[in-house]
Formats: sequence, structure tokens, C-alpha cells
Amino acid sequence: MSRTLVVFFAYAAVLLGGGVFAFMRAPAEANRATALIVPGVAAALVAACALLVWLGSRRAGIMKAGWTLGLVLAVVLGLMLGMTAGRRSVMAANYPEAKVAYDIAFAGRTDVPREERRAFFKERNSTDHDSAYLAQTLWVLTFASALAFFALLVAKPTPGRPGVR
Repeated sequence: MSRTLVVFFAYAAVLLGGGVFAFMRAPAEANRATALIVPGVAAALVAACALLVWLGSRRAGIMKAGWTLGLVLAVVLGLMLGMTAGRRSVMAANYPEAKVAYDIAFAGRTDVPREERRAFFKERNSTDHDSAYLAQTLWVLTFASALAFFALLVAKPTPGRPGVR
């Protein structure tokens, strides 16, 4: 198997692993399905790039298209994940203070509607649950995207010689 395909499949596995990790760590009030859907779709796109490289092992144009799309995908995913990680990091840092304010404002009330709870935390630039797990996972996936980009640059495929590079 070529080094390029190994990089693609390792990157897809890390994306899926990050999604499963975020899903497992997410509290009940979080949108857990998103933790699987977003990395799952990203991993499928990475696998599609790997498929193009594999199918193009004898055709330079197809192989180069798959490799180039993989590079662009790693950059785009890295930027998207990094921007989201930055926002989520701020929100996770604001959560403890917002939680204390919520506990004081709604002391003893268990009948607070979910939308009112969310609005309270949103005013304080926080989520209504501790989302530090998500920020950490997003930073790891951002780093993995950067690593995949540079690994793909190093492992540029060579047409006509499957298994060599």
C-alpha cells in the first residue's frame, strides 16, 4: 500500500476516532449526533480522496486530483475545526462562571424550560453544559488536519508504481 493511502486512511481513522470520543464524552443535554455526523462525513470525503489516488495508480491525472483534493480538504477541515475549537474554548472557559450565576438565579427551580436555560447561558457566551471535552477534541482534530496536510506533501504519490510511494 502506498504511503499516500496510509496517510489518508490514518487521517480518516483519527477523524472517526475523534467523533466517537466526543460522542462518548458528550453529556445528555449536548447534541451528540453531531459529534458523529461531522467527523463521519469528513472521513468519508478523505476516503473518497484515497479512492481517487488508488484508482489513479496508473493514471497520473486521477491520482493527482485525489491527492490535491486531499490537501485542500485537510486545509479546509483544519481551518473549520480550528475556528470552531477557538469559539468552543472560549465558551468552555465561560461555563463555570455562567453555571454559578445560573445556580444563583434559578436556585431550587427544576422546572426551567430548556430554551430559557439555553438563553441564559448564551447571554454569558457559554453552553448550557460543560463543553471542554468538545474544545479539546476539536483542537486535536485541527492538529491532525495540519499533520495530514504535511504528511500528504511528503507522501506525494507516483503514478505507475503502486506500492512504492
